[in-house]
Amino acid sequence: IRINGTAYVDGALSDPVPFQKAREDGYEDIVVVYNGPIGVPVGDKYDTFSSILAFFLPHQVGNLLKTRKDRLQEIERRLEAEKELKIIRPKKELPLKSILDSDKGRMNATYDMGIADAKEFLKTYHPS
Repeated sequence: IRINGTAYVDGALSDPVPFQKAREDGYEDIVVVYNGPIGVPVGDKYDTFSSILAFFLPHQVGNLLKTRKDRLQEIERRLEAEKELKIIRPKKELPLKSILDSDKGRMNATYDMGIADAKEFLKTYHPS
């Protein structure tokens, strides 16, 4: 989207988990809230869709979309490797079928799952 002549893109494309930016800004006690459960393949549902959609978008945005899966897989590797990060994330696959899923039952189940995961995290969280 353009606002006053400046192009903006959703953070889910540009920097979906900006923990490195938080470090660069001087933060040390970083809590990452991430909707990707461990062990669920990253981006598999979006491969075909993103390739088609990228064709209709500006080149830079299309490239972000086409490389999203690889960038998310790199984030997964970094989250695993950087043990000092504290992460709130689902324990299992989300009830939602896609990012476009509008089923109220699945949306509520996903929301409830997030609350439960956050409460579980807070039981053992101790800020530095």
